[in-house]
Amino acid sequence: SRFKPNAGGFGNGIVRYNNKEEFPKELPTTNDQMAVLQSYVAPKQLYRVWFLRGKIQCAVVRHSEGALAACAASATSSLQAHQLSSVVKEEIEGKLLPLIPDAIEYLTDHSQQKDDVRYYFDVNLLSTLPLVETVSNAAQVWGPNYDPWMELANAILDFAEKEGT
Repeated sequence: SRFKPNAGGFGNGIVRYNNKEEFPKELPTTNDQMAVLQSYVAPKQLYRVWFLRGKIQCAVVRHSEGALAACAASATSSLQAHQLSSVVKEEIEGKLLPLIPDAIEYLTDHSQQKDDVRYYFDVNLLSTLPLVETVSNAAQVWGPNYDPWMELANAILDFAEKEGT
C-alpha cells in the first residue's frame, strides 16, 4: 500500500508500506488533513501528459533513481519529452479529457511483459507545465519552437478576445 497526501507536491510525504505490520497505528498528518491510501504498483515507466482545449499539449517520461514518489515533476527525477502512441492518445483524448481539465499521470505496470497495462492516476487540475529547457529532447519530440507555456498564454488571450474582455 501507499499513503499519499493530497497536497504537498513533487511526491512529498508519500510512504510505502509493504505489509500490514509496517502500517502505523496513526497515519502521518498532512497539511490539509486529506490523504489517499492506494495499492502500490511498481512503475515500469511514469509519464505526465498535459492538455489544453481537449487536446494533448505535450508529454514527458520521468527517469529517476529508485524514487518512491510517483510524481513526474519530482525534484529527484529527470524529464524527457515523450511522443505518445495513438492508443494512449485515444484513451486520454477520447475517454479521459471530457472528464478533466488539466493534467493526468499514468504508469505502466513493471510486472507486465508488455506496456499494454496502464494505470491512470493523479489528476492534476492545476499542474505546473514543464519548462522546455528542463526537458531533454523537447525540440526533437515537440518541435523546435514549441513551448507549452506560450500555448497556454495564447489560449488565454484567445479566450479573452472571444469573450470581449
